[in-house]
Amino acid sequence: MNQTKKSGKMRIYIIGFMGAGKSRFAKNLASSLSYDFLDLDLEIERSEHKWISEIFATKGEDYFRKAEQNALKNTLEKSDVVIACGGGTPVFFDNMEFMNKNGKTIYLKPDNQIIIDRLNINSRKRPLLKQIRPEEMADYVNKLLKERNLFYRKAHFVIDPQRTQLEQVSKMLIQTS
Repeated sequence: MNQTKKSGKMRIYIIGFMGAGKSRFAKNLASSLSYDFLDLDLEIERSEHKWISEIFATKGEDYFRKAEQNALKNTLEKSDVVIACGGGTPVFFDNMEFMNKNGKTIYLKPDNQIIIDRLNINSRKRPLLKQIRPEEMADYVNKLLKERNLFYRKAHFVIDPQRTQLEQVSKMLIQTS
């Protein structure tokens, strides 16, 4: 069900841990609002002409985080857009403050076990998880999530995607804009 598009310069940043479902949720929310969808990782891959895993492998995480910050700042050129951010985006530089200042932020927070299960299935595709064995995944996720929650919790909204309907999120965003 499409909501009536509210004109303006709304930017909605979807944040959360790896495997939280940010890209899928952001696509669906964008469709619901008749907004554009942007995946920050895909924007980085386009600008660098490399996969994220290649950037990590050849240039390192510091280089990637700077490219990520540049891609994030480029979102100011967009309006009426839902942006799926990488799991670490809010943690580095002043990215969380930037997103809160320049749009609405939604922290997708599914149950930890859902994240752990998803990451065990596709951990080889994620640079930060290449060395994590399945039996270590729960400890790794819980530890990193505890650190990152300090940033994630600064979001305007915290949503459990398994317990919140997309229509509720759309209405909430329209009412607060």
